Amino acid sequence: MPNYNPSNKKKKADVSIVLSTAPEDAPTHWQQTLLYLFEPIELKKDQIMEGSVTISQSQQHARFLNICLKYL
Repeated sequence: MPNYNPSNKKKKADVSIVLSTAPEDAPTHWQQTLLYLFEPIELKKDQIMEGSVTISQSQQHARFLNICLKYL
């Protein structure tokens, strides 16, 4: 049974650390991916674009992903 002592309680860090996966930020172990379109799509302000993204593990390379982007 663990020995509980209130003085062993974890304290909040003095500094916050944020790991971002934004393309303009430094790479993390999560990596980043940009999906480029073959042709640009013009949208009006507040127009909604619908579609789907399917992500699956590559059968050839366990660390690779297959990404399928479909949109209307």
